[in-house]
Amino acid sequence: FSGENHWILDEAPDHPIASERYRVVVHAATDISRAIDFTITIKNISDAPITMLGATTDQKGYGGFNLRPDKTRKPMHFTSAMGPHTEDAFDIASPWVDLSYPMAPGSENLSGAAIFQHPANPGYPHEWWIIRHYAFLGHSWPGNTPYEIKPGDEVTLRYRLYTHRGTAKDGKVAEAFADYTQAMKEQSMPDESKVLMFNALWFKPDGGAEKYGKYLAAVGPISQRYGGKKLSAAVPRQALIGKLDADLIFFVEWPNWTVFQEFLADPEFQKVSPLREEAITDSLLIRCDPM
Repeated sequence: FSGENHWILDEAPDHPIASERYRVVVHAATDISRAIDFTITIKNISDAPITMLGATTDQKGYGGFNLRPDKTRKPMHFTSAMGPHTEDAFDIASPWVDLSYPMAPGSENLSGAAIFQHPANPGYPHEWWIIRHYAFLGHSWPGNTPYEIKPGDEVTLRYRLYTHRGTAKDGKVAEAFADYTQAMKEQSMPDESKVLMFNALWFKPDGGAEKYGKYLAAVGPISQRYGGKKLSAAVPRQALIGKLDADLIFFVEWPNWTVFQEFLADPEFQKVSPLREEAITDSLLIRCDPM
C-alpha cells in the first residue's frame, strides 16, 4: 500500500512545503520471519531550501525510522553487525540493528525486529543509531548532520523491517541482511532497455469504452511524466490465426522496466487506476522487448 502526506507550517497551513510519499510492501512470512519494506520520498515543493536535522536536545538527533516496543516486555536485547550492545548508544558503525525481547512480560520466549538500511540510502551505512534499553530502537537519519533539500529536489529513504522469532541469532538476522543487501544491489542495476507493454481490452457493455476514455484522459499526464508513449492503437476486426476478440489493442513504450514499476507505484496513478477496472471486463498486459 502507498500514500502521500504534505508537510505544512503552522503559520501557513494552506501552503505545503514538502510532499512525503510512502510505499509499504509486506512480504510473505517464513517459519521464523517476515520482511516489510518501506520507501519514503520527501520532495521540496516550496520555493526555499528545506534543511532536515534531528532533534538537537542533548544531541540525541531523534527522527528517522524508529521502533518503540512494549516497555513492559523487558529485558531488551540489542545486536548489530558489531555484536551485542549491553549499554545505550547513539553512534553504531553498523548497517543494521536488531532488538529482541520477551514475547510477553516474564516470558522466556523471545521475538524481535531488526531495521536494515538500504544500500542506496544517503550516507550508507549511516551510523546515527539510537538504542535505549527502556525500549527504543531508531535509525535517526540525518542525525545531527544537516541535510538540505533544494526546491524541486527530493530524497528517498528505504528500510526493511525484519521481524523474527527468537534472538537475532535464532532469527538469522545477519544472514537475512546479507541476502537483502545482495538483492537490493542487483535490483538497483538499471535495465536501460526500452520496454513495450502490449494492452488488449474488453470493454463492459453500456458505456465501458467511454469510461475507458475518461481513464486515458486522467492517466495520460501521469504516464508522460515517466516517459510513457502510447503507440498506434487498433480495433481488431478478424483473427485469421488463433483467437483474439478484444475491443481495443495498443502498445505503450516505456524508457525501461524500472521506470514502469515506478509509474505503477505512483500515488496519483493508483488514485485513477480504479477507473480502468470500472470500464473493462477483461484485459491482457504483456511485457515485450522491441526488435
